[in-house]
Amino acid sequence: ELQSASDLITEELNNSNIDLNSNFNDFVSISNSVHSNYIYSPESKQFINTSDNNNNNNNNDDDDDDEILELFSSEFDHLHSLMIKEAEKAKKLEQKTHVYNHGYQMRALNLEKDICSLYSHIELYQNQLDCFSFLLNQEDSSIDSRITRLTSEINVQKERENDLQKQYSDLTKQLQALST
Repeated sequence: ELQSASDLITEELNNSNIDLNSNFNDFVSISNSVHSNYIYSPESKQFINTSDNNNNNNNNDDDDDDEILELFSSEFDHLHSLMIKEAEKAKKLEQKTHVYNHGYQMRALNLEKDICSLYSHIELYQNQLDCFSFLLNQEDSSIDSRITRLTSEINVQKERENDLQKQYSDLTKQLQALST
């Protein structure tokens, strides 16, 4: 039996127009043409070729059109019910993921706010550090000139004090010489 089934499959492949080595686009175009020409009839539980009904315009043209319309209507109803079922499943899954992930989402939002706050603090502190570093460099560069200037002022003050002390001592000696 397996051998006869294998022979039937091989014969079917040989009789078909589909080349197994052809590209995917050819397969898709053939599949689309087959699906556009056939529709499933739930009453007869088989696929009916709609292109034969369109090509054979007999006296029962209205009956064929009604049958095709009914088939398309039943196909539409079937697909519509599948779409509603899938939408309900998707809604339930979204609700489940919302239940599972809501806490994580809220935590992530809070952490995002905290991180933004930390980045703003880092930026502020970096700005302050840059300002104080600039001031430190300015102080380091000007400290030598200040020391030099203050040293020279101290020396000038020492010389003036020495001159004044000498003048005072001279005047006291003159006063003593005059009073004796």
